[in-house]
Amino acid sequence: MKFATLTLSLILSTFSLHALGSATGPVDCYKNTPANLSAESSVELCKGATSSAPIECYKHTPTNLSAELSARLCSGASSNAPNECYNSTPANLSAELSVELCAGAR
Repeated sequence: MKFATLTLSLILSTFSLHALGSATGPVDCYKNTPANLSAESSVELCKGATSSAPIECYKHTPTNLSAELSARLCSGASSNAPNECYNSTPANLSAELSVELCAGAR
């Protein structure tokens, strides 16, 4: 019985830490945004973040994208999927439309 109680206690503690981590995810993300990103774009990138995925996505955006478009592309990202999508868009599609199309890709 003591083992079951201890196990349940550890599970609940882990769940509480996960819940706390996701609640501060946007702030943790914001604190790690690159210096070249404006406060407005940093907020756009990190709004609703539950992990560092938006920052990781941002770090891997194509070099031809502005910081603002890169932030828009990776806002809410949970993986590098937005970049993969962007890199596969037709060449005749503008950067702005490619970002609009691929932002939110999973």
